[in-house]
Amino acid sequence: MNILVLGNGFDIAHGLPTKYEHFLKFVEVFERCKEIGLNKKTFKEEWEKASEEEKPIVEELGNLSDKNPDIFKEIKDLVENNMWIQYFFNVYESRKVEGKDGWIDFESEISEIVKDFDDIKKTVYGNVKVEKGTIEIGGEVTERIKSFLQSCKRSVSSGKYIFSREYIAKIKKDLLLDLKRLIRCLEIYLVVYINKKDITNKLPDIEELAPQLNNVLSFNYTNTFQRMYREDMNVSYIHGEAKKDSDVESCNMVVGIDEYLKGDEKNVNVDFIQFKKFFQRIYKKTGSEYKDWVSLIADNSIRFAKGNPIQNNLYIIGHSLDVTDKDILKELILAPDTTTTIFYYNQETMASQIANLVKVIKQDELIERVHGKNPTIIFKQQK
Repeated sequence: MNILVLGNGFDIAHGLPTKYEHFLKFVEVFERCKEIGLNKKTFKEEWEKASEEEKPIVEELGNLSDKNPDIFKEIKDLVENNMWIQYFFNVYESRKVEGKDGWIDFESEISEIVKDFDDIKKTVYGNVKVEKGTIEIGGEVTERIKSFLQSCKRSVSSGKYIFSREYIAKIKKDLLLDLKRLIRCLEIYLVVYINKKDITNKLPDIEELAPQLNNVLSFNYTNTFQRMYREDMNVSYIHGEAKKDSDVESCNMVVGIDEYLKGDEKNVNVDFIQFKKFFQRIYKKTGSEYKDWVSLIADNSIRFAKGNPIQNNLYIIGHSLDVTDKDILKELILAPDTTTTIFYYNQETMASQIANLVKVIKQDELIERVHGKNPTIIFKQQK
């Protein structure tokens, strides 16, 4: 069996602006010219003063407002007063002021905010006096939460941070709804902008592999592989697929956080479970076909153990091998009779992938698999 695993670096290698900061730029431009559907003069003015990076966005928004006003209005509704988007812009601007690059990881930021609110919830619910009243929390409110509340205009009066059980329940509900709105807005961006962008280059490594592949597992939401290499390939989207005709509730894209609770607490404290990736994968019924592939590989290994075992090939490209996807990557890489080829962009990327792979399969396992006459893990630079 020949399996290809795709990460976001695959889309980026095709020149597609699929980083989170690219999406924020799209939203930023939208906010500036969201009335262009009503005023053609505004559209022209925005296009003329836009940067080279922004011009195609302004042009696409102009087309969208003219030809698909319902989608244009939906973007407007999704962006308006969205707590997460407001906070991400605040983080983005803070990084620029500090002289840092525009890189921002939505899921990491979401994780920190959720963990902080979970800690506040424990303080509130752990104080018997708060059952029907409120409590002022001082030192336990992190600067991050203060920044979050201020950026989404939820800061409390007189500089005091006063919480009640009702407030915690309300903020959790709002956070979840706005996360769903954010995900749907990201989905629209991918469908109406990314999936329509012309791609002028193919990756030679993937072009060679494509005819031999049996299965493709994508951590992306886009249809780049089918567009460029094999239209007939049934891709398994582990984090969901971007679709135009979804809505806030039916969108199956996964944007969430990893488990941060330890031991039995993760089975008891489920207040913020809907923010977690594993929950979203189950709830949204995203691609889990990889488990069937691993089972088939294991069955074949047993069946042909006394003869010539079937050799399987796993190819990974554009994926950082981050520990957030540990469970999936580990199952595939450690499947019996499987050789894994990991494509890397440059030496820096390779070093990062090696470090991450240690977290996934452990150091001794990695050392054993990359050495010897027949290594089962191979690092290969992209052509």
